[in-house]
Amino acid sequence: MRIVEAHLTPAVRARLGAPDVRLIAGDAAFPVHSAYVAANSVLLSSLLKNCATGGEAELVLFQASRADAR
Repeated sequence: MRIVEAHLTPAVRARLGAPDVRLIAGDAAFPVHSAYVAANSVLLSSLLKNCATGGEAELVLFQASRADAR
């Protein structure tokens, strides 16, 4: 699995510390700060609360076709 950390600049690490969770999309893992993610996404906040005990939560994203949108 490829770890993507380009978004974690030295300034971000100094301000927020080390990331505490990973968001995984396909073959990429993005280390993130759960407090920041939860404050900016109601959906991800809910997922983080459900796995607060150290478990995992799966979120599957897909592009819906126009027929699905009807």
